Amino acid sequence: MMKIMHKKFILPLVFLLTSATALSALANYEGLITLVVDDKLVVSDVEPLKVNDVTHLSLSAVSKALGASVKWDNQNKTATVQRGNVTLIFYLNQHYYLKNNQKLALNVPVKLYDNRILLPVRVIAEAFGEKVYWNEALQEVSIGKDNNSSANFRPGFIEKIFTKYSIDSQDQKSFVGTWGQSASTPGLAKDTTLFIHPNIDGGFKVYKLLQLKNSPGEELLIGKATPKGADRLHVMYDLRTYYTASDYERGYYEITQDYRIGEDKALHLVDQYVLLNGNRLKAFNPTDVVFDREPFYRYGADGGENTPNPAPAQNLGAFSDSKPKG
Repeated sequence: MMKIMHKKFILPLVFLLTSATALSALANYEGLITLVVDDKLVVSDVEPLKVNDVTHLSLSAVSKALGASVKWDNQNKTATVQRGNVTLIFYLNQHYYLKNNQKLALNVPVKLYDNRILLPVRVIAEAFGEKVYWNEALQEVSIGKDNNSSANFRPGFIEKIFTKYSIDSQDQKSFVGTWGQSASTPGLAKDTTLFIHPNIDGGFKVYKLLQLKNSPGEELLIGKATPKGADRLHVMYDLRTYYTASDYERGYYEITQDYRIGEDKALHLVDQYVLLNGNRLKAFNPTDVVFDREPFYRYGADGGENTPNPAPAQNLGAFSDSKPKG
């Protein structure tokens, strides 16, 4: 199992840069927001974001996670969401929506971010009679189940990332899972963990955690991924959308990586390119970069040890002040 580094963490925050409005709205962004529905992490093309201290989520992703159908009418610029006997109609740029033909007010107009409608989470969930909960320590929205944790649960950045994104997979042929950089990988200046999730909008999404060995700090990249055949995954990190300051300032606008599941059941990095000042360059020949599948775990009541077979999210209150021992 991957060893979590015991040190103070410095996070170059990952921002969602879809417009100048979104950028200014995220000026006070405190961390990555995640959505769980009935204890299951929901991953979509667009990350949740805060606008004026209100959490906004993808209308399409939340609706699908709640078992609703979504239809977009491009001519009339409307989105129709239906579940059971409830029909919701949202109008682009309007401060209202219809619920079974009843007009209801919105505090903010319906807007597009990265070609997705984002709305306050309570609007979507409560329209279907679902309860919404918020976990401040994890920056996590939960629909359907209470995810509150105790006041003394204060995770550091690494603990938070593992608690939020760790995922298990019993299918040894699947890309889905938590992948830790193999101890046999030589000469790299960082520890890397990949959290690969199915994307509710199609394909996969990769959360790539880099823990720097020679300096105090870590970075998190978010990539969209598509399969290339049965055993190869193509990942694209668009640093103009999700970025860490250090890479973006060096002129790296895009990183693409190809991974392959080998006969050894490990994940091998087989290709990597960067888009540097408009030029696509091969980064290096990654012949020895290997990732082993890691078990799912959270941080337990013993002060932060990695605990396989963890308690479900709603039992986080049992956790103590989290300080990794290893």
